[in-house]
Amino acid sequence: MGVEELEARIKNLEDIEAIKRLKGKYAYFADTKDVPGFMSLVADDAVWEFGPWGGRHEGKEAIRKFTEDVTLATYSFMFHNFNNISIDVKGDTATGIWYFLVPATNRKEKRAEWLGGMYEEKYVRVNGEWKFKEVVAEMKFAAPYNEGWFKK
Repeated sequence: MGVEELEARIKNLEDIEAIKRLKGKYAYFADTKDVPGFMSLVADDAVWEFGPWGGRHEGKEAIRKFTEDVTLATYSFMFHNFNNISIDVKGDTATGIWYFLVPATNRKEKRAEWLGGMYEEKYVRVNGEWKFKEVVAEMKFAAPYNEGWFKK
């Protein structure tokens, strides 16, 4: 294995770690309700797709409004957990899949909830920093905490 191949492999690993840190900041800023911090992670022409649960939002302003509704108006508490991570980097773009489990307090429904599902994401490097380009969430369940997602 030559030096160039080693450098390429190291660069790939560094990019994967940078995207993991990006996702960690996503959780931190969402959970601490830091909307400006959260929006600093998003590309200007990004798209958020949350299906029937949260709709489609194109562009930074629409994503900011959706984020404020979720993190400020609807949920008084969220604690994002991510696992089963898969990230593929190709130059200045990348894709990722993340499973999520979020214990949350729904202010509108006046109840504790479990939110769970998968994110399929696209990232783009902007001025040397990774940003979210597209986030597609597939909600597998949104269930009352005390009842769970299964009824006998």
